[in-house]
Amino acid sequence: MKNSFDDRCLTLGVRRDWLKNDTGWVLKGVYAYTGEFFFDAFSHCGDSGTYRTAKKITGIGFSPYLYHGLQYNFTDYFGVEGGIIVPAIFVMSVQWSFR
Repeated sequence: MKNSFDDRCLTLGVRRDWLKNDTGWVLKGVYAYTGEFFFDAFSHCGDSGTYRTAKKITGIGFSPYLYHGLQYNFTDYFGVEGGIIVPAIFVMSVQWSFR
């Protein structure tokens, strides 16, 4: 993917449903690494922004993404979700599943 500075970055992440019940509510978390990788195509990811700050400290340009959200499933196929990406980015989404 390309970051907001038009630099190519690699993103790797995992998602976990922390709490889930029969009423349709799900508390979930997404934890991701976005940054440089050992291929040349990703070598400029740490040139600007928070990626550059991390590169000065660690030698690797990256940014961690920590997301926690609450999802309500109206049916097995349709749900809405709201959450926060740390430190302060609010996220809303509508999900349609083709199971």
